[in-house]
Amino acid sequence: MKKPFGTFNVVLQQPNFRQYTFTHFNSTNGLASNLVNKVVQDNEGYIWMATLDGLQRYDGNRFLTFRNQSKNPNSIPGNNVNSIFFDGVGNLWVLAENRLGIFDRHHFSFRENAINPDSSGKGKPVRFVRLNAEKNVIAYVDQKGLYLYDRKIGNFALSLALNLPSDWWISDIIKAPIANDYWIACNPGFVYYNSKTGNFNYKDHNPDQNPHIKKLEIDGNLYSIFGLYSDTLWYCSWPQIDGAPFINCYSLKTGVLTRYSVGKQFNFGYFEVVGALRQSNGRMWFYGHTFLAEFVGGETPFRIVRNEFRDEQSIKFDIVTSMYEDRQQNLWVATENGAFLFNPDAQPFNSHLMLRPDGSGSLDGPSVAALELADKSHLIGAWGSGLYKFDSNFNPVPLPPQLDKFHNPYSFWSFLQDRNTGLVWMGMQDGGLVVYNPQTGKADLFYFENIKSTIRQLAQDLHGNIWLGCQGGHILKYHAGSDFSKQSSYELLRKRDGALVQKLFVDKEGFVWAGTLADGLFKFDPKSGRQLAHITKYGEKGKSLWNNSPCDILQYNDTTLLVAGGALNLLNIRTLDIKNVTAEDGMPSNTVLCFQRDNSGHLWLGMSHGLYRADLERKIFTQYDRRDGINYDNFNVASAFRMKSGRLVFTTDHSFTEFNPSTIPNPPRPGNAVITAFRLANNFLSVDSLRGLNRLQLKHDNTSIAIEFSSLNYVKQNKIHYHYMLEGVDKDWQEAEDLNQAVYNYLPPGSYEFFLKSENIDGIASEAITKLSILVSPPFWKTPWFYGTIILLIVGILYWIDRERVKRLMALQQVRTQIAGDLHSEVNTTLNNIHLLSEMAKIKADRDVIRSKEYIDQISDKSKRMIIAMDDMLWSIDPANDNMKMTLLRMQEYADALQNRDGASIIMETDEKVKSLKLDMKLRHEFFLIFKEVVRHMAENARGSEVLVNTDLSGPRLSLKIQCSGCSDLNGLTDISKRALAINAVLDIHSDTKATSVILLLPIRQS
Repeated sequence: MKKPFGTFNVVLQQPNFRQYTFTHFNSTNGLASNLVNKVVQDNEGYIWMATLDGLQRYDGNRFLTFRNQSKNPNSIPGNNVNSIFFDGVGNLWVLAENRLGIFDRHHFSFRENAINPDSSGKGKPVRFVRLNAEKNVIAYVDQKGLYLYDRKIGNFALSLALNLPSDWWISDIIKAPIANDYWIACNPGFVYYNSKTGNFNYKDHNPDQNPHIKKLEIDGNLYSIFGLYSDTLWYCSWPQIDGAPFINCYSLKTGVLTRYSVGKQFNFGYFEVVGALRQSNGRMWFYGHTFLAEFVGGETPFRIVRNEFRDEQSIKFDIVTSMYEDRQQNLWVATENGAFLFNPDAQPFNSHLMLRPDGSGSLDGPSVAALELADKSHLIGAWGSGLYKFDSNFNPVPLPPQLDKFHNPYSFWSFLQDRNTGLVWMGMQDGGLVVYNPQTGKADLFYFENIKSTIRQLAQDLHGNIWLGCQGGHILKYHAGSDFSKQSSYELLRKRDGALVQKLFVDKEGFVWAGTLADGLFKFDPKSGRQLAHITKYGEKGKSLWNNSPCDILQYNDTTLLVAGGALNLLNIRTLDIKNVTAEDGMPSNTVLCFQRDNSGHLWLGMSHGLYRADLERKIFTQYDRRDGINYDNFNVASAFRMKSGRLVFTTDHSFTEFNPSTIPNPPRPGNAVITAFRLANNFLSVDSLRGLNRLQLKHDNTSIAIEFSSLNYVKQNKIHYHYMLEGVDKDWQEAEDLNQAVYNYLPPGSYEFFLKSENIDGIASEAITKLSILVSPPFWKTPWFYGTIILLIVGILYWIDRERVKRLMALQQVRTQIAGDLHSEVNTTLNNIHLLSEMAKIKADRDVIRSKEYIDQISDKSKRMIIAMDDMLWSIDPANDNMKMTLLRMQEYADALQNRDGASIIMETDEKVKSLKLDMKLRHEFFLIFKEVVRHMAENARGSEVLVNTDLSGPRLSLKIQCSGCSDLNGLTDISKRALAINAVLDIHSDTKATSVILLLPIRQS
């Protein structure tokens, strides 16, 4: 076998990996299938995924799934979507069930574009699809060639027939820098197609004498072509030799071929290289079966991404099928275990496990202390697993020989480098102390005889003395210049009292401060070692700590110390006045355990639930947590360290996190929020259709809406918050919950404006506010035309009522006029008769006195009748008597008068309902006159018999029944028939020798 050409870069057992924070999408949170083949993003920002069980669109909140529907010819051809991609004009191409076509993203319909159909109309098998330099679609069809999609005619046409040996297997094709030339990867090796000559150049057949073919002819079993970047061809080959498959890069300029084996670097067993991704910033990633790695070059060219499930931010897969970079430089990793999302450039925080170059150490062990040495390397002390060393980039490197013995089970709690001698002091468990000389490499270990307590803190005062704080509460001072290995060089300033020393700190004036567990804060004179002050939570107001366990101390300004102890304490070192800063003052919580200041003066707070960059004056706290790449964000007491390089290190119980604060920008202005879904009564409306409307119109009986929104920003590091307001309902901006939706169960009729904006964690809002106009149509009875109709109807009714009122008044006037006319006629007739009778009585007075008296009696009778008639007339036209109740009372009065005059017995019975009747004047008047005439007649002829009068309602008619058993003479009742006829009443008179009855039925016509 020939020796492979190229350079091998192999490093064994190098724990060269990087931890990132991933967001995991799987079938439990929306994916149709855990097997994801491809991920792409459209020009609007939506993410599209090709899965084993359908095509999906993701908007940051929810997935919209499209599957094959047997009865819908416009659905996708199959649920197993092999590939998706966008061409140069934004068309979404879908390959499924060997059918290729365009999926309309707005109408959600699929249109197939068959390639070279045969006589049966069926397309040929499509091996793979690519985009050429002009972003046009080219498809390779087995045993046919390359087909180019013509956008004008909307179909494929044969572009290049591949006249190669029939037993060759073509794995990939890529456009060459020269127009219309192609690189073709086959199992025997590379083929170069020259468009000018039309020749296919390959091993043992190179008619154009292509120099690249000559240099690459040794490489066979080509698996895939990753791309052509800056005249460098990247591809995968799988020869039958150790280390394969290989990742190769070939320079078209220099002709140098470099070969890399990711399998050898990381000691993989079986693995496959599936593909590669080159980011817009030039960073390259390679992926495949069991691995995902970044290409960094150098002696260890690959940095592996840890493939292990540790928590919800980790990644675990068997095979990466593809990778994609979206417009925000987020990376999408498609696997058989769902899709993973991360952004390596948006994670300035680097978390490192406690591992040494040989792989020893603790995968999940605690780190405690950190120190940067003069050569820019770093020492990290751990509990239970010893000492570790990292280079300037925090890659693990071997420990110096004299320190290499400090592995398990040693525990290192504190570091300090003497600024005068350069010696490195290391505090250990059980009172152990290591003093290491970086120049000579010598390391001395000794234990204090009478102090078997962990040395948790080391600090050097302004005089060069080194102070030691122990777990048992001891505080010792090493006198500068003395022999550090002798017990006599250490002065015991504070005896054991069980108050663990959590922090030692020297302020700018040289005083030494000690924060203890449960016993407050102590101030010492650096020269004499005398205790100058003891500050606790039990002091007077303005001079007491927030709690009794200060756990970190920092110089805030020339006169102020910042003391951590749950809350923050601002301590004036001269007056000992204290100001407590708590959650009530704007702090995220009262759980500050450590802090450190960066070179720019920003304060970084390590809390029990995250890391915060704090501006105490402006009360702005910017949170960073596991979503930002911090592997474990529950920090420990006094666990923040500033390196000479300016980097900050925070140690935790499971790893340590380091970062450069200067590279962490302020959170960028968030993108404009967009409406991604609109539900009306739990039915989704097309958002694309809504965008084309000036105003969304809803019916009054269907106004339950839910509006979903997103900024189409998919990495949570930006921590975007959404605020919305429905003008007309909400009085102020409302903050959306985790579901990113606004729900309104009922909207009254009216016009509404929905406003939406996004904000980052610093309160910076998006540039534009999204707006949606909504009109809820009122019911027809609340519309203007209905109100107009009602107004017209009311006006008409009022007009009709007024007209009827006028008509009634006119009729009433007419009745009164008629009554007045009748009265005038009767009075006139009666007066004439009286005049005639008076003349006749005058003539007979002397000659016939008896006759004259008869005339006078007649005159008296007629005068009396005239008075009664006038009284009746005047009573009828009096408005006070214009009701049936007064008419019945008048009838009773008349009956009583007849009883008194004629001695008749008249019994009247009246239905109560009759009293409430409202009859017009004419009916009441005629009704009364008929009653009067009949009752008078019967009373005069009753001869002692009773006269019964009954008035009631008989259906729609007023009934008057008058009966007398002793009256049989009907003479004198002839006029009532005329009156009954005048009012359309029915009159029935029965008479025999024994009795007489009169029945009057009057149709009711109420006034």
